[in-house]
Amino acid sequence: MGPIAAMLLCYFAPERAYASLVQLHDSYHMHDIFSPGFPGLLESIYVQERITEQLMPAAYAAFKKHIVSTTSYATKWYITLFANSIPYQTHLRLWDVFLLEGPDLFVIVAVSIIWAYRGQCVHVSMNRARTLNGDHRTHHVRVCQL
Repeated sequence: MGPIAAMLLCYFAPERAYASLVQLHDSYHMHDIFSPGFPGLLESIYVQERITEQLMPAAYAAFKKHIVSTTSYATKWYITLFANSIPYQTHLRLWDVFLLEGPDLFVIVAVSIIWAYRGQCVHVSMNRARTLNGDHRTHHVRVCQL
């Protein structure tokens, strides 16, 4: 929760930042994301995968084909609530909507990022296939630039 606390400390005194973290924990069910076993995180990732599978089957298939696990890139998004993944001003606007609409927003944002980069996610050159098969004559490796 470090990046979340850091963002709150930019605007609040430490006591108020702490109170805000407690409020997030209690009212917005953030404890689900950070509980042992990360049940809230796993639920968000599951929902994100199902939406991606339905709306962007080519991107979903490319991730599966190249063994790109959603947890390998989305865990950071959900654990930090996108604090380290999007521009700061955008992050502040995202928090505005989060505080109004709730934590489901973060799944929508994750799917939106994949939607924005879906063309790059499905673009895989023959060089990538050779690299995966052990042919190291090429250095062109690109599955998805998230």
